[in-house]
Amino acid sequence: MKTDTISKEVLFGFEEVLSVVKDTILNDGFLIIQEINPQQILANHHIDTLRIRQVLFFHPEFMKEIIQHDPSAIIEAPLKYVITEIDEERTMITSYNLGTHFKGYHNLEPLVTKLKDSISELPF
Repeated sequence: MKTDTISKEVLFGFEEVLSVVKDTILNDGFLIIQEINPQQILANHHIDTLRIRQVLFFHPEFMKEIIQHDPSAIIEAPLKYVITEIDEERTMITSYNLGTHFKGYHNLEPLVTKLKDSISELPF
């Protein structure tokens, strides 16, 4: 199992979870960089799957800190949530574990602390 991600199954439908995730990101002052729809991409190749979205987000001030302290860490941004439908009543949310995601880079511990303090815990 990957150690820099966290997954949580919640008893809410896909659309509700996706909406709450996006609202939380925006309310925390982050920018949604892109929303990727793997379900649609796979359907274009005749592969059926349940609903999936990847929501990529970040904040310009945090990117500025990465560039100043260790530009090689730019590859770790943006952050993302992956929302995956399990069934009509259950959804999986996967995100990076910020405690381990930026490990190995120089002088980013203060940034990780700021990120943890800036990203609200999802209300699920």
